[in-house]
Amino acid sequence: MCASARPILDAGDAVAFHWDAAARRFGLACGSDGERRLWEGDFDHWIGLRPELLAALERGEDISFAGRVLIPINSTARLEGVLSLNAFRPIDDSTRFAIREICEPAAAVLAGLRERNEAMETIVTISSELTHALTAARGFTRMALDDARATCVGSPEYLSAALRNINRLGELAVGLQHAGTEA
Repeated sequence: MCASARPILDAGDAVAFHWDAAARRFGLACGSDGERRLWEGDFDHWIGLRPELLAALERGEDISFAGRVLIPINSTARLEGVLSLNAFRPIDDSTRFAIREICEPAAAVLAGLRERNEAMETIVTISSELTHALTAARGFTRMALDDARATCVGSPEYLSAALRNINRLGELAVGLQHAGTEA
């Protein structure tokens, strides 16, 4: 995306940021090494000092200042990121249209990555809660099994089967946690 946008504006440098709405911060997505170093960590700070700019980007408005233009990368009226370009000339409607055509597929990719990350976070949360519940069930089942064996009362084989199944569910929950954190 960054490489494709440069020739449209004769832009010297281009960098794209993805927007993390939950954390209310931007992260680097692509760009030249020099441009990335220039903005690394500073873009959030710079935008934070100018909250009206974030509101404009969220509305889908371009922002021009001091030889630079910020183009919002939106999908279904949701800010997914920002393309930042050096603009050595004013942006006309045909240039803006050409840049937006590059941003549309990028918005779809960023939206897909965001949705995938949200799904993985949900899996990790569910598996963590499942692990906690199974740990408690395992402990109580072990105690009941130990009591049943000691007193020869009840059905230890049913408790043994319950404990085996609880252990298996626990292993599956841990597998989900690892899958979610490693994906």
